Amino acid sequence: NIYYSSDYSTNDIDYVFGEQDDYAKLALRLTYTPESQNWYIAAFGQNVTDQEILNRTVRFGQNAIVQNFANPAQYGVRFGFTY
Repeated sequence: NIYYSSDYSTNDIDYVFGEQDDYAKLALRLTYTPESQNWYIAAFGQNVTDQEILNRTVRFGQNAIVQNFANPAQYGVRFGFTY
């Protein structure tokens, strides 16, 4: 999956510190299920290009700034059973 977002502001008031540039986020998944079997194994990756994505910015009194970022690159393996 590829998710694309154009640039946007991460707060209600346009501040320079709250601007997120456009980005593309890539997620991958590869699943193997043997024929006539009830199990599977899958490898996955989320945000595999490790984009730094700013979700939200809040400015408090005395110019204290809090920023919330999306998760960094994540990889893993899943094993499971189907019914």
